[in-house]
Amino acid sequence: MSGDRPMPSLSQPNPIRGMVWMIVSGLCVIAVSSLVKYTSTSAEYPPAQLAFVRYAWGVFLVLPVLPHVLRLRPTPREHMYLFGRGFFQFAGVIGWFYALAHIPLADATAINYMQPIFATLLAALILGERFAMRRMIAICVALVGAAIILRPGFRDVHLGHWAMLFGAFVFALGSLAGKKASETMPAEAIVVYLTMYVSLGLLIPALWTWVPMSYEAIGVLAIVAVFATGAHYAMAKAFSYAPLSVTQPMTFLQLVWSVVIGLVIFHEGVDLWVIGGASLIMAASGYIAYREAQLKRG
Repeated sequence: MSGDRPMPSLSQPNPIRGMVWMIVSGLCVIAVSSLVKYTSTSAEYPPAQLAFVRYAWGVFLVLPVLPHVLRLRPTPREHMYLFGRGFFQFAGVIGWFYALAHIPLADATAINYMQPIFATLLAALILGERFAMRRMIAICVALVGAAIILRPGFRDVHLGHWAMLFGAFVFALGSLAGKKASETMPAEAIVVYLTMYVSLGLLIPALWTWVPMSYEAIGVLAIVAVFATGAHYAMAKAFSYAPLSVTQPMTFLQLVWSVVIGLVIFHEGVDLWVIGGASLIMAASGYIAYREAQLKRG
């Protein structure tokens, strides 16, 4: 492996700053979700096309660091992890864009909380990480929360709900690949390769289903790309200041904001079952993050 790979500088622990940066990340995520929902519901644009335009703008955002990244020369194993990260992100983002066009914003946000739960389960099954009984109970609680949100047989479950659940699952797979890549690759390289791989993957389905887009939609997706990049940066900053056990609970605010935005802007009702199910999922993921922090401290 050639090329200089400077280690990222570690910030001094600061829980308050960590929580603030995670709140900023959550605001960026909700901005992304809201803008995507607005664009996909204001006109009949295929999900792959919307996702491609968003990531095409992302390519422009990563151009300043591209020369440095191209000098790194990843090994075949690193390329495998980088490609896996991009492939799973490509699959998940199509489901995510489809879901936002067809289900309430709060539902999409709540189901997406399953990502860390899926990641924990997959880390044990694929990476052989420790899987204690307490963690299994937490995962079962989260699954109960997901069942409360979906309530098959008691409510109309749209294909968008299953698309969001699928997206959360493959995003979790992608996070595992990204975790392995981050062991030897700097963060900017992972972001650049992710953006390039996803853009190339979305190109064919986007061209296959392409419909003429308004300048407004293209401009909104450019803003989406900026907010998405900001979300990744803010999350990285949050993790540099505080552990998951401190920052993870702040992500619950995303559900509050999604309920308010859904009610005020998209005229969606407030479903207390969704809020209750999401609360169970967040409690489970928060407990898992807390236990991981305890184990790391010994």
